[in-house]
Amino acid sequence: MNDDIWRHRTAMMRCGFCMFFVEKVAPLGRCRKNAPELGGWPVVFVADWCGQHKLDEQKYAAFQQQQQRAMEAQRAQRNEGSQTLRKAESAGQVHSIGSADRASGDGPQPGDGKAA
Repeated sequence: MNDDIWRHRTAMMRCGFCMFFVEKVAPLGRCRKNAPELGGWPVVFVADWCGQHKLDEQKYAAFQQQQQRAMEAQRAQRNEGSQTLRKAESAGQVHSIGSADRASGDGPQPGDGKAA
């Protein structure tokens, strides 16, 4: 029972996504849920949390867009890498593992009894 079923849900319940959080100097900000105290608004970290959290939909939407762009960039890198590999294979620049050994005669040959 190591799995925490709230692991992914609680990420959005941090001060950084709260409508009462105002970021000042990353990763610090001010909580404006209650009236300021003598020292001003309470200082909190982006990753802090409390029981009075209220999700700021604009911050959440911006986070989702950032995540989407990051996933698209990763997909583009993977596609670019696979296209580069296909071009190299078609140009004969990439060989399968062991094919160079068989061609040069240095590696084990099929049927010669040598282990790989």
